[in-house]
Amino acid sequence: MLRLISTLGLILTLCASHGTAMAQTTQGTLPADETWTGSVTLVGDLTIPAGRTLTLAAGAQVRFASGDTMGAGKSTSQIELIVEGTLKIAGSAASPVSLAPAAGGTLHSIQIVSGGTANISYGDLRGAQHPLDNRGTLTAAHSVFADHARGAITLQGSTATIQTSQFTGNCKVST
Repeated sequence: MLRLISTLGLILTLCASHGTAMAQTTQGTLPADETWTGSVTLVGDLTIPAGRTLTLAAGAQVRFASGDTMGAGKSTSQIELIVEGTLKIAGSAASPVSLAPAAGGTLHSIQIVSGGTANISYGDLRGAQHPLDNRGTLTAAHSVFADHARGAITLQGSTATIQTSQFTGNCKVST
């Protein structure tokens, strides 16, 4: 069971384990708030709806499989993470959160739609086609955006604050 307690802006995550693994939504729509740890592979588009939060804990590794089993979104052959609610990437200096394609996999984009929010701290995002398509609110710090085909971040009618982050090897479109 996962319980979130908020007091004076401090959020504590309490997990009670009874020998069973917590379910992780790997495609479709996030049915409830989730916190991911360890390794998770998305097999199709995943939408974080308004009012829901997906937290990627320090050290989490999110991989994107080959193809999009849902065949939906802006790209019907590549996986998209669509943020209508909140995406929290909560890495640390010692344990960043990694988001990258699995071997042979593809990530089209993380789309932050109008009204959506992404807070990225110590994230390592690599190898996407259009990595961050921001039309909502983006805050990123101490993060790496590398080896993307078409640049790292697209800003369209949005708010973004990016601090102490590294951008390298982006815009790898061949003609």
